[in-house]
Amino acid sequence: SGTTAFLRYAAPIPSGEFCLRLLEETGVLLVPGAAFDMDGHVRIGYANDPEILREGLGRMSGFLKDL
Repeated sequence: SGTTAFLRYAAPIPSGEFCLRLLEETGVLLVPGAAFDMDGHVRIGYANDPEILREGLGRMSGFLKDL
């Protein structure tokens, strides 16, 4: 078990751009997979208060729908 996970996404943009746009548009901070030689993925931390995690996931969901 751990407090982070790598998530794969299908959007046609590099992980650095994905994370930067996500942060600018929603305030949600993820780490680009490119930092770990895993472009097309993002690292998410989930050791937060459950309500904060739910809010962040909801914002990320909206972002993904808009892509």
